[in-house]
Amino acid sequence: MSVIVSYKKQIAFGFMLILIILLGLEGLVRGYDFVSPICSIDRDGPYQDYPLRKQICSDMFRVSSYCDPETGFCNVLKPNQHLDTITINDLGFRGNEFELQKPDNTIRIFVVGGSTVLDLRSPDDKTLTVSLQQNYQFLNMSKNIEVINAGNNSFESTQELTLIENKILKYSPDMLIVYHGINDVYHPFNWSQDLNISKNQKENLIYPLKNFHAKYFPFYKTVDFFYSLSSNMKNPFTNHEFDNSKMEEKVQRWKQNVVNMCKLGEDNNFKTIIVLQPLLGTGNRELPTLEKEIFTYYDHERIVPAYEMFAEQLGSIKNECNILDFRSVFDNVEDNIYFDGQHVSFEANSIIASELFNKTKNSVLDLDN
Repeated sequence: MSVIVSYKKQIAFGFMLILIILLGLEGLVRGYDFVSPICSIDRDGPYQDYPLRKQICSDMFRVSSYCDPETGFCNVLKPNQHLDTITINDLGFRGNEFELQKPDNTIRIFVVGGSTVLDLRSPDDKTLTVSLQQNYQFLNMSKNIEVINAGNNSFESTQELTLIENKILKYSPDMLIVYHGINDVYHPFNWSQDLNISKNQKENLIYPLKNFHAKYFPFYKTVDFFYSLSSNMKNPFTNHEFDNSKMEEKVQRWKQNVVNMCKLGEDNNFKTIIVLQPLLGTGNRELPTLEKEIFTYYDHERIVPAYEMFAEQLGSIKNECNILDFRSVFDNVEDNIYFDGQHVSFEANSIIASELFNKTKNSVLDLDN
């Protein structure tokens, strides 16, 4: 009997010790988060006075991910999620529901890209795609227009091409706007292969744990902290260091992917527009003090010249693709607009949307005839 009691005491003591450790970690993480917020939105910068910033940060960590059977890619947001600031529809795209079969009186435009298109840092009504649709509605066309957010976290041109081939084509797009650049230049050359290798681990361990935490223990910030480290969202210990190896190979792969996207448009009767996105430090903009610090932290002193190698290819593909170079789109903006090296505020989204509207409105009007 005494042995059983002793075991019970040991188990109880073990649980108490684990609880103390977990609470201690949580205290340290919350202390760190107070001094240097884990979420980039919660730091000084574009949203420092925005009342929804805490909710946006919370929702960014609450969304659930999975491995998409249609494309085979992981780190894709699960369909049918409805948070306060983020909506993922039944088809797995951010924003409102739309029909699988395109109605006859509808112009359907997909905007493809990485996290800068998905834009979890903006609420649903202030994303790039929503701002763009609002601009198009001023054209007073006879047809309805749908601008669909087909952004996915971390996607580079290789994944974007597969997404278009395996998923977007079946929704009968009339136009495709591919807004990208940072992930192709920033990711290591073998990133795609490494992504496939880790698929089984993500499906069977990482995503179930993360989604379980998001559903049942969203208040426990320690998990968010370590997940942000593993996702390279923030490294609190050192500045980022850009790997500029195999740049020529990366440039050529991007170029071929882009040409293939444009060929898909030709073969399937829709227009493809390739947009080289702005990054912190591109163009001729004078950076505010905070953005100068971010520029150094994310090693953009080396990223921006590497990005120039991609821009140098635009002339060689302009006969095969419709190209827009947006690297200088923020040249006249004085305020802080960047959270990191590429993600921008929703005010900056409206600038991009206005410029996209001006460059594409004639093509959209042609679709209305």
